[in-house]
This record gives sequence, structure tokens and C-alpha cells, in this order.
Amino acid sequence: GRVVALPDRGAWGPDGALRLLGRKDEAVQVGGLNVFPRAVEARLRGLPGVADAAVRLDTTLREPHLKAFVVPLPGEDGAEVARRVE
Repeated sequence: GRVVALPDRGAWGPDGALRLLGRKDEAVQVGGLNVFPRAVEARLRGLPGVADAAVRLDTTLREPHLKAFVVPLPGEDGAEVARRVE
């Protein structure tokens, strides 16, 4: 009968079981660490020559990794922007 705040969103199923529906803070697990893709996006957007960035969890590999998509500013050398990002 005790109320406990969860870091996840949840819903009660028709069978009375609690189903977890994802984290409230949007953290993902990468290498056993909590990583915040939106924070990584913001950091990438702050790099010289970067117009925009998007980051998502890639679960197609054996171990989950982040996948980043970076858009260079117009007129920037994409290869040079890629070196800065790396």
C-alpha cells in the first residue's frame, strides 16, 4: 500500500500487472551508463561548423550504442566537420 515514485512511465495492464513504458528522463543505457541523447545533441550543435544534430540509441548491434546524425553548416567541409565531431 506504499506509494513509490518511479523513474519510468508505467501503466497497469488488464491482468493487474504494472507495465513499464520507458524512462521519464529519456536516459538510455550505453555500456552500463545512463546517457542522455538530447544532451549529446546539444553538445554536437555547439561544435564549430555544425548546423544541426540528432542522436538516437542504436540497438541493432550486439551492445547498444548511440548513433549521431550531424548536418554541417552551408559552405562547411563535411569531412572537416566530421573530424571535429570525432
